[in-house]
Amino acid sequence: MSLQNYEDSEALGITTFITFMLTMMFHLFLYSYVGEQIMEKSTAISCSAYKATWYNLRAADSKPLIMLMARAKTPLQITAGKFFVLCLENYTDILKTSATYLSVLRAADPAHESKRELEH
Repeated sequence: MSLQNYEDSEALGITTFITFMLTMMFHLFLYSYVGEQIMEKSTAISCSAYKATWYNLRAADSKPLIMLMARAKTPLQITAGKFFVLCLENYTDILKTSATYLSVLRAADPAHESKRELEH
């Protein structure tokens, strides 16, 4: 195998990896964005019900509205496995943690060390 073929296959592998990672990041972003929107809209239900003139209604008519406000205080959430809430804050945490892990792995990679030594 010639050096040119090796460099081409390495470039193809890197391109494939980057494409895969960007696709997965975008996929996770979509879920996180939708989760964030659901949380915001479900919280807005409580605010909208509170802004209505529920206090002018008869007691029998205002009780369901008060129950709606009480229920809507806790936002609806999309979870992954019922232990991870999909929202934009957690998405950024995933990206930060992934970058940290990648940095640690690159620092511990002996092949990466030898490449650095060859460059100097």
